[in-house]
Amino acid sequence: MIRGLAEDLANDPLDKEQDEMTGRVRDSVIDNFNDEVDYDGATWEPRKRDYDHDPLRETFAMFGAATVKGAPGSIEVKSREEVVMGVSTDEIEYAAAQNYGHDESNLPAREYMFIREEHQSKLDEVALDGIGRVVDESIEKHSR
Repeated sequence: MIRGLAEDLANDPLDKEQDEMTGRVRDSVIDNFNDEVDYDGATWEPRKRDYDHDPLRETFAMFGAATVKGAPGSIEVKSREEVVMGVSTDEIEYAAAQNYGHDESNLPAREYMFIREEHQSKLDEVALDGIGRVVDESIEKHSR
C-alpha cells in the first residue's frame, strides 16, 4: 500500500489544484495593482511626472499579461514540480522595469508580481487539499 501511495503521489498531476492556484496568484496580482503596494505593503512611489491619465492602465497590456491566462505576454508553464507565471519582457518590454525599477529612466520599482500573505495561505491550503485528495483516493484504491 505504501508503494502504491508513493506512486499515486508521484503520478497525479494535480491539474485541478494547479488551476486553482494560478487563479489565486492572479487574484493576488490584481490586488497588488489595485492597491498599488509592494511586497512589504509600502505604497508605490508616486510618478515623477503628472499625467492626465494613468500610464499603467493606458493600454492594460501589462495588467492583462499579469492577470489573464492566455493574454498576450502572459507566461504560464506547468509541470509536475512547479508552476511558473510571469510577464514576457519580449512582448511587454517595460514589465521588468515596472516591477524592479529602472535606474537609467529614474523609474522607481512598483512591484506587482508577488503573492500576498493572505493569498499564500490559500495556496498552501489548496496544495495540502490536493495531496489529501490523492492520499484518500490512493488508500481507497489500494485497500480493496
